Amino acid sequence: MSKKSIRVFGNPQNFTGYGNATQSICLSLDKINISKEYIFSGPNRDFIKNLNNNPCNPNIDLYIHTPPFSKHLSKNYKIGYFYWEADRLPRAWERDINRSLNEIWAPCNLVKQACLKAGFKGPIKIIPTPSINSAFLNKIQIPSKFKDLVLDDNVFKFYSVFQWNERKGYSKLIRGYYEEFSSKDNVILILKVNPINRKNHGVQKIRSDILKIKSLAKRSKKDLPKIFVSTDYLERATLDALHHTCDAFVLPHHGEGWGMPIHDAINHKNLIITTKFGGITEWLNNDNSFIIDHNLIPVKKMDWNPWYDSYQRWANPSLSSLKRSMRVCLEKHSSLDYKRQNLKNIINLFTLDACAANIKKALDI
Repeated sequence: MSKKSIRVFGNPQNFTGYGNATQSICLSLDKINISKEYIFSGPNRDFIKNLNNNPCNPNIDLYIHTPPFSKHLSKNYKIGYFYWEADRLPRAWERDINRSLNEIWAPCNLVKQACLKAGFKGPIKIIPTPSINSAFLNKIQIPSKFKDLVLDDNVFKFYSVFQWNERKGYSKLIRGYYEEFSSKDNVILILKVNPINRKNHGVQKIRSDILKIKSLAKRSKKDLPKIFVSTDYLERATLDALHHTCDAFVLPHHGEGWGMPIHDAINHKNLIITTKFGGITEWLNNDNSFIIDHNLIPVKKMDWNPWYDSYQRWANPSLSSLKRSMRVCLEKHSSLDYKRQNLKNIINLFTLDACAANIKKALDI
């Protein structure tokens, strides 16, 4: 190949997984001495003003989005970067990557193995998603129906950030919390969640799901521990304040392509309780986190998304393991600083500079 130049396709919209990935990967790519051109779609196309965008005659196309890639017509060398959360890709994706791509940059080993199962014959290189670190370290106020009530700093704050769908394991999270703790425990579970915003999957579903789980709890309503749920749109600074205020991030998910809220919790060196199945969780272990035991089961309850099917498998996190980890976090959190400190060993693996070095190696420049 002659002197390398690259064209990048993506949608750098704010507050979505792919949008954040597009922004951070492009900022990493911008650190590399290579001619580059960015072709962006979506509402945040002005992000291109932050980049060294030099229209060129590219010989490499990089796509940071889900298949299909066949919609891009060119004779350039084609690289795809995308996420997936189960052990097999959707069949339509399998056909498309084999027809359209020369190379894949996988964010984690779960995606790499799914591409191998799909029969992809080209190079597959693992390029972890970098993080754009924030300097916001303010605390956040938790609203209360009691006007003058302030959440005490001594209350142990479990929290989670996710879209309200089956893959995130919300039912197991809330059930485990209600079963393990009571009103006598000095805890609260804070959930910042987003509805899917499709028919029958809005805010009302979140309310009804929580009430259903609550009705199954084997405690009186007065004896249940506190939960605070927010479905509001939060600015980046407020999300960072949430991470800074809380103590332990907990997410018994079924699978992650990356898991940016987990990544943010790591950057804030909070205690982490999560399933180790895909994404950034592949770099977690019992020395720096609480790993929830799991087995593999067929994907289920994802009918709203056409890409998931029962021929795929994902993690089934153990309820007892989740409850045990949460209890230890509450009762022994003062002796768990070693886990927080050990997170520093992986934070530096996911900086913009580290990603730039990985991309240079992948491009052989």
